[in-house]
Order: sequence, then C-alpha cells, then structure tokens
Amino acid sequence: MFVFKIKINRLTLIVTLFTVRITHFSGFPDYYFATKFSDIIGASHKRGQEFWSDGSEPNAGLKELASNGSTRALESELMDNSSNLRTIIKARGLAYPNIRASSYAIFRVDNENHLVSMATKMMPSPDWIVGVSSFELCLSNCSWKQYRSVNLYPRDVGIDDALDYNGNEPSNDPNPIVREISSSDPADPKSPFYDESGAKMKPIAMLHFKLQKTYKKECDPNR
Repeated sequence: MFVFKIKINRLTLIVTLFTVRITHFSGFPDYYFATKFSDIIGASHKRGQEFWSDGSEPNAGLKELASNGSTRALESELMDNSSNLRTIIKARGLAYPNIRASSYAIFRVDNENHLVSMATKMMPSPDWIVGVSSFELCLSNCSWKQYRSVNLYPRDVGIDDALDYNGNEPSNDPNPIVREISSSDPADPKSPFYDESGAKMKPIAMLHFKLQKTYKKECDPNR
C-alpha cells in the first residue's frame, strides 16, 4: 500500500494507492520490488482546463507520463496554461520498499479554480495511469464539503496495446483515447484485471479530501 498525503490551505488530501495482489484477478508482477508509482502531477483549475479525461485523446505530456513515468513535459504544458490554473500540484512518487511512506504538497483552490486533475503512472505497466479529471471540490451552494472520498481505477492511455504489466506493444492508432480499464474491458484473460464473471474490480487507489481551513477574502467597496 502506498500513501500520499497532500496538505492545502483548504483541505487535506490523502491518496492511498494499492498495488497488492488482492486488487488483481491475475497477472500481478512477479517481482514485487519493481512495483511503484511515478511522481504525481496535477493542478487545481477552472472548468474545461483538465489535462486528461476519459474518451479524449491524450496530449503529449500525458503520453510521456504514461510511456516512461516522466512528468517533465506535462508540467511544462501546465505552466504554459498557468493563467487558467490556481496551483500546479507535484508530489514525489513512491516505490518499494517505502510502501508506507508519505508524499506532501501544498496547493490552493478558490471559487474559480475549484476542480482538481492529477495523474500518476503505474509501474511497471504499458501505459496505465490512475488519477482524477476535473474532480469537483466545491458544492453547488459554493460551500466546501467537510470530507470527500473517491475510488480510483486504472486508465489505459491508448499508446500501447499490451495487456499485461510487462508488455510492450506500441500502438499504431493515430488517434488513441484514454479509457477506463475494468474487469470486462479489455475482455481478454491476459489483462490482470479481467474476470469472466464481470465482477467489479477493487480500486487501485482511494482519494480523500478533508476540509482543513477556509480563508475568506473581504471585498473592497471602493474598488
């Protein structure tokens, strides 16, 4: 189990990542010491500014993250779009044997930038990530919920057709799309998450947000 703890001025975020055999129906890597997660990269942002989403084509930065675990290109893309972001989120990845270590970062949200997108690559894997896209932190009445939690499931970024952890089959698809991996998709026994019964797979990670503090900004009537 990998645990990430990220503190922000409004909420405490804990990302718990599970890379254990009980989350897989089969095909878990034989060499457990090789399992790890890349550095986490993300941002708090406005609507429509997520850097990945299901059913969309991955940008160059996400392709690099999914390919080799590097966050460099994706961070550069986020910096180029900084006018539409509140904070770029970065946290170090975790690897064996420090499976119970924690990773910390600080970021901010506000009434305009109340969504969070983030991702980390599962390693080893062909091109699989876990994360959230445009996760809503603000309630409809513009308040902040005390606690939020969401299960995370793996995504296939579409740039490699391999089905197992150690596979390497670069895709020839000129228009790859990001899609969720489930126990029935791909419907192939080679997938470590496949279950012929269609049973719901266990989450790879859980994301928790806990409200820490809300800062109120007074309006200047003379402006």
